Amino acid sequence: MKRYLLFFFKNYFFWVLFFVVFKAIFLIANHNFTSALSAGEVLKVFLYGLKMDLSAAGYLSLVPGVVLALMPFFPRVAHKIVKVYTLVVLIVITIMGLADLSLYPAWGTRLDSQVIPYLADPVAVVSSVSNMQLVLSFLAIALIVFLSYLAYSRLVANGEFESSVKWYVATPSLLLLTALLILPIRGGVDTSPLNFSSVYFSDKTYANHAAYNYFWSFFHAVTHNQYNENPLDYMPGDEAERIMKKSMVSSQDSAHFVVESNGKPVNVVLVILESFSNKVIYPLAKANDEFDTAHGIPHNYFDENNAVIKNLTPNLSRYCSEGIAFTNFYATGTRSDRGLSALLGAFPALIRASSILEFTEKIKSVTFLPEMFGEKGYDMSFYYGGDINFYNTNVLLIQSGVKNIVERAAFPLAQSAAQKWGVPDEFLYSRLGDDMKSMKTPFFTMVYNISSHEPFDVPEHFKRVKGTTTSDLYLNSVAYTDSCFGAFIEGLRKSPQWENTLVIITSDHTSLLPEPQSSVYELSSYRVPMIWMGGVVKESRIVDKICSQTDLYLTLHEQLRFNGDLPDNAKCYSRNMFSNADEYAFFFRPDGWGFVSPELGFFSNVDNGQRNYIFGSANDSIVHFAEAYAQYLHDDFIRR
Repeated sequence: MKRYLLFFFKNYFFWVLFFVVFKAIFLIANHNFTSALSAGEVLKVFLYGLKMDLSAAGYLSLVPGVVLALMPFFPRVAHKIVKVYTLVVLIVITIMGLADLSLYPAWGTRLDSQVIPYLADPVAVVSSVSNMQLVLSFLAIALIVFLSYLAYSRLVANGEFESSVKWYVATPSLLLLTALLILPIRGGVDTSPLNFSSVYFSDKTYANHAAYNYFWSFFHAVTHNQYNENPLDYMPGDEAERIMKKSMVSSQDSAHFVVESNGKPVNVVLVILESFSNKVIYPLAKANDEFDTAHGIPHNYFDENNAVIKNLTPNLSRYCSEGIAFTNFYATGTRSDRGLSALLGAFPALIRASSILEFTEKIKSVTFLPEMFGEKGYDMSFYYGGDINFYNTNVLLIQSGVKNIVERAAFPLAQSAAQKWGVPDEFLYSRLGDDMKSMKTPFFTMVYNISSHEPFDVPEHFKRVKGTTTSDLYLNSVAYTDSCFGAFIEGLRKSPQWENTLVIITSDHTSLLPEPQSSVYELSSYRVPMIWMGGVVKESRIVDKICSQTDLYLTLHEQLRFNGDLPDNAKCYSRNMFSNADEYAFFFRPDGWGFVSPELGFFSNVDNGQRNYIFGSANDSIVHFAEAYAQYLHDDFIRR
């Protein structure tokens, strides 16, 4: 009987030790963040995080506990079942653990349900990493699993189990012990079960994140990702709806900066840059530095003497002074689907769900931007260097009436296979430039590049930024995209179409790169470029107004003088960026939501209930509106 009890406890604490060791690996792998912690804070990461490690070990010990209770009846078979179970689980959680520590620098969050949509497209997942990273990952998985299973076999599952033990003593005892695992799983006997706030101990976000157990985080996200339940409950639903309806508009008067040529409808080219932030476009980075300094916001990415950033994107930097550049334009999320949902559908990102694009049945309820152009007789097209099926982009486009979709498969194999994600930007923009010469006017065309997506494997002939770090590779990819896009614009300038074309340059989301990386709770992690230029833009100016990706819909509707009513998604979440409408922007993450206005910026964490003010102090009326907006958005999503 002692052997059975000893096996039970050794099995449980094996998993505890495994997670503690993986926590150390996480801290080492993310040493750029860990170096900012003191020795005491690192120790607290382990101490406070132990609760989650004990809970995760409890979950993984349930099956062995039940099998162990039945071992007196068939000891050899049960022993083998436990060992096979352990090996399979080791493989799975090792893969999860390595994915967790790899994704954290880019996502700023521990492993959660965000990763599920990517699992449906493993090719896209593989495309995000280099071949060397893939090889190293497989080697790391094999090494960790081998060493862990070797330790398990020698220290836990060693020896044989006698069948002479009395089952009526062993089985009830082991079942009782298995049932008692609910205590570490639940986090003790407190009224409130274990949650993320249970391990919060620091005002440093990374320290708290490092204390999380990645398996617990993922399991919790999956089991609590109730898309039909609003994660926010600040006020009665009808009050939130009343506040939102009061702020809804069908149109907003403003000056018109888009001037038609000879009364002809304006052609529109919407350029969506992959993973571009204001940090890599010098005039915008400088303007943001001035904003942050004026609001007392600490920053760590801008350097007036940084020659790399000054010369990194010369074309985009020049376009800021040639057209209309918005310095405080915010993305609503941190992934591509969230950017597309906001830019093309005027529908913000979400907390629990990544975006409405995950749900094909809900996509039907949104009227996307191309539909507005389709109603006016525009010829519509979409150019993308990758796989158009990723994140239901194809569904969005077809529903919107876009018939001319040029994607990875439309390019020669030598071009479509030149980068992990697909077609390098030089070929993408060249194809668009050639096709535009024969486009039926007026046209609305969208182009979405991929070269600045991980793993930043731009063609070898381009090497403006030396170095092999991830930060260097990112900066080089950004410079490459800028050069390719610049060549496209110069070609367009020379064409007769330029005089009556509006080019809108923006981004799907930012990157936390370059080093030193910004935090996902900093405003710099959501500021993306928004530049209007072209022959129809007759004056240049810098606009410091705070705007959002969702505002593009109504702004275009008004600037192009389109008649007709707006869809509810645009009425609710879109404002005219050139009007005197209230200034604000929202951004959403799996752990909460952020808000920024001229007077106030904050982030509300739904995991621990804390609200952290980025600048300004609590203003009841502003906060109440922000809460109503965030709550109504998720009610609206559920109803669709």
